[in-house]
Amino acid sequence: NPLKKWYYGLQAKRLESYEKQVLPLISACVPISLSDHTWYQQEAPKLRLQYCPTGIDLPPMSAAEPDPMAVYFIGGMDWMPNREGLLWFLRSAWPLVYRRYPAARLECAGRHAPEGLASMMPAGAVFRGEVPDATAFAADKSVCIVPLLSGGGMKIKIAEALAAGKPVITTAKGADGMPSGMEEHLVVADTAEAFADAVIYYLEHPDIARAKGAAGRQFMATHLDTRALGLQLTQFYQTLRQA
Repeated sequence: NPLKKWYYGLQAKRLESYEKQVLPLISACVPISLSDHTWYQQEAPKLRLQYCPTGIDLPPMSAAEPDPMAVYFIGGMDWMPNREGLLWFLRSAWPLVYRRYPAARLECAGRHAPEGLASMMPAGAVFRGEVPDATAFAADKSVCIVPLLSGGGMKIKIAEALAAGKPVITTAKGADGMPSGMEEHLVVADTAEAFADAVIYYLEHPDIARAKGAAGRQFMATHLDTRALGLQLTQFYQTLRQA
């Protein structure tokens, strides 16, 4: 929609202008994404920064055996990039997967879904609406998809999927802003064909999917533990008090 594109672009420029105006009024900032951290370094070199990505308390590994043919998506449907990305995947990528493997299934979940979304699901896909427990929803599925075409910052659903031991397929937009080193544990695909191929690869190689998920979970445990990040942030605040 050209009108929406213009309006969102205008709002983005206004927000950036406001952020630049308030920069001289602050002495410290805690960005939660690498892209934000880089922006603040460039715009305000003297600003004291502490990069602090969102931490994760690793959930216990589920005893349920994941279905090697089950793929899932979860995300709030009131966030436009989630709606946009999911609809793109459903229309462009999932049919390629389903045509190759009719036994494959895609389960989608999220709150505040627009009316009629459930009826728009193609063959092999279903929309569950809001689920009470995201970890339980993902437990019996093998692959997580995060098909974002817009949006920035850290994507919590990617971190949660890795913490649950699930391999993640996303786009360059989805991977942007995530903690350094996480890119090694993501498969990035920006076209419908590449995204479908990545899903199919994991369906055909369940052992590799499990190994990829296990490596991602270990990365989360090592680098994004809530307690370790909290300690670093506390130390940063203490240096501010002493300044």
